[in-house]
Amino acid sequence: MLVPSFRLAAVVALLLVARQARAQGDETSLFRASSTTLFAQLGLGTPLGYAGAELEQSVISSLVLSVGAGMGAVGPQVAFMPRIRVAGATSALVLGAGVSYGKYRDDVVCGPLCDGSDVREGKVVWLNVEAAVEHRWTNGLTLRGFIGGGHGVSSTMVCVSRGGCGQAAPRALTLVYPGGAIGWSF
Repeated sequence: MLVPSFRLAAVVALLLVARQARAQGDETSLFRASSTTLFAQLGLGTPLGYAGAELEQSVISSLVLSVGAGMGAVGPQVAFMPRIRVAGATSALVLGAGVSYGKYRDDVVCGPLCDGSDVREGKVVWLNVEAAVEHRWTNGLTLRGFIGGGHGVSSTMVCVSRGGCGQAAPRALTLVYPGGAIGWSF
């Protein structure tokens, strides 16, 4: 038990030293000066749902890892997304690809062949891609606007309609989503 604890302490110490060296080495970019950001996010069908919180950590100057949780229309969502950030002094272009998981509800309107809509619910694993622009101020305030897409790759979707879901074939689960976030970088 002592060896894993020592390794963890060594890794944490190395990360803190690297973070301090990076902050001292390049003061021209606010993105390099502050490597951790806590975001509050809003959007329509994003990997974190409609509203959520995200913690982002710069691993190296252009690689950022983020993890978050939020609430979608029918339940909680969680997400993990590595991102590549190309930053100037105060603004950046960000591209990401990741995975998310949570409850989802699909209302399939089946037209004149049935008497209403087929409703399927379940949990879905999504693969997501995203493009964003960010701006950071010297006080740590960070704004991000983004657009992305998600594709369901695994699900436990089941019919919850009273009349059954026999007439409409299940649809491929693909979404396009917009969103924005406000955060504090430190």
